[in-house]
Amino acid sequence: MEQIGQVGDAVKRAAMRPVREVNGLAAGISAAVSLLVKGRKSSVDSATQDEEMFI
Repeated sequence: MEQIGQVGDAVKRAAMRPVREVNGLAAGISAAVSLLVKGRKSSVDSATQDEEMFI
């Protein structure tokens, strides 16, 4: 009975691994697109607003 549980766990891990990899890849692509759309330099107004949030 214990071996059946171990086999089930192994199958579950093997099935979930590609799903986690695809999710990681999608998160990376999303972050890259967000960076490209947002741009690298922030405006002075944006920086001032960020600083004011912490005051």
